Amino acid sequence: MLKKCAYWVSLRGAPESENEGGQTIYIPQNQIFNSNSLREILATRSRNESLIYQLPE
Repeated sequence: MLKKCAYWVSLRGAPESENEGGQTIYIPQNQIFNSNSLREILATRSRNESLIYQLPE
């Protein structure tokens, strides 16, 4: 069982990269991928709502 070992981020709405060799993706540490977050993601998508990329503050 994984506990607090996986994180997720949506890239929808993320700015396009001008770098062709790689891209840094910032993943908020509060977005832990677990059963609760999976239910929230699926509920959001079932309402046809998008998960939008948010730049870190």
